[in-house]
Amino acid sequence: MYDLNNIILNNIISNSIALFHIEYNDIILRNIDVNHIYCIGEGGETSFINFDGGETKRNFVIDNLNAKYIISNGSFIKIKGDYNEVVIKNSNIQKVNSFGSILEYKGGKRSTVDFNNVNFSENENTDKFDCGCIRFKKYVDLTISNSTFYNNHCKSNGGAICINKYNGLKLNIKSNIFTNNHAINGGAIYLEDDFKNNNDDGKENVIFENNIFYGNNAEEFGGAIYSNYQNLYNETAINNTISYNIANIMGGGIFAESWFDKNQFNVNNNKIFNNTVNSYINNYTSKPSYISLDTKISFPKELSTGDLLPLTFSLHDQYGNIMEDITKYYSSLSIKIELQQKYDEDDEYYYDDEYNNYINSNKEKYKLYGNVGTFIMGKCEMNNFRIYANPNIYYMNVIIENFENNHIELRFNNIEIKVNGCDSNQIKMYDKNGILYCESPKCKSNCPILTSASCEAPAKNFEKINDINLNKCVCNPGWLGSYCDIKNYVDLR
Repeated sequence: MYDLNNIILNNIISNSIALFHIEYNDIILRNIDVNHIYCIGEGGETSFINFDGGETKRNFVIDNLNAKYIISNGSFIKIKGDYNEVVIKNSNIQKVNSFGSILEYKGGKRSTVDFNNVNFSENENTDKFDCGCIRFKKYVDLTISNSTFYNNHCKSNGGAICINKYNGLKLNIKSNIFTNNHAINGGAIYLEDDFKNNNDDGKENVIFENNIFYGNNAEEFGGAIYSNYQNLYNETAINNTISYNIANIMGGGIFAESWFDKNQFNVNNNKIFNNTVNSYINNYTSKPSYISLDTKISFPKELSTGDLLPLTFSLHDQYGNIMEDITKYYSSLSIKIELQQKYDEDDEYYYDDEYNNYINSNKEKYKLYGNVGTFIMGKCEMNNFRIYANPNIYYMNVIIENFENNHIELRFNNIEIKVNGCDSNQIKMYDKNGILYCESPKCKSNCPILTSASCEAPAKNFEKINDINLNKCVCNPGWLGSYCDIKNYVDLR
């Protein structure tokens, strides 16, 4: 075991892999003062401390480290091993600029990390491919407590802390202060698990308690916290204050990927307020989670071919909020409506009002207009949706387009549409595809249909024929004459 105590290191330039390179041994560092250290070795490889505990249980302890004004061409402190017990406490790590995480921990099979009473401030990770100023990955039982994370910057995700590619995480973040940290996603904290190997076996335990997140900033999502952790619904979050954080796209305070409620950060029993996106309040949100139908419809909905059917849909995040999408990030997301016959081709039936029966049919026949829409301020209004279809009973299918994986739930029942034929005074017409539409009879221009007459089809209705010479100009009650221009007065004598 190595036990280093009461050491001062100043003004050192190193191009080696590490100033302290420890393999398969325990190490304790106490009362260490480190200033103006320059690790200028190979990019991404050089470190101040490089510790490898191997495959057996090893201890790594830092107590009362004061590190300031450090430049490293790789992670300042690198730790890896299968069964390490790591303690970093009572320390100050400040103004460290590294190409990679300032502290990088790669667990193996099961390691524990206790990060307690540490001031971690004004540090920067300049590697845009390496997340977090502090990064933990793989298997780890992690406790971060009574620490301050101030004004840290990461050119990737996780301004202060990034926890990613893990499985079986046990995380306790308690009584910490995160202020003015900055990253692409997750201004303070970025969480992402190992989707391929995460079995959701209940062994994971995540606790956020008594933390303050204030004034953190994300260039894209999650001003304070970004979660792509599919078991976040199992976490315990109480007495946290998340306020005045900023994201430029979504989730001023919290942003969560959607796993149909499994990734939902518990916002109850916490104070979450005044977090913004483009100066608009947006405390917490997620990717689009589900779509609701706002229009009240009694099913089956009956209409005639060619009728309008105005519909309004709302887009929600997993918290139930309507996604106003101030930045129009999801402006290309659209929905498209298609019809499907209730009785498919194998059944070969369709319903015809004229015969009041189900008639053989060989194929679906319909044409839709205004059946594609996008969401504006969380609403998709299809005010001009019109259905032309042969008489039948249809299901209305809503298809989501231009959204990755199309993982958005449709939270409404199947919409059943009964399309009827034409009214008795309408003429049946068919387009080139044999789709029925209806026309009102057309009469000559001298028929005053706007005032005193109506235009009617002949008693024997000819399909596909709407001829002004065959249709009749019929006077309304109270009017007489060839042109329905003579008032018919009643003789009351």
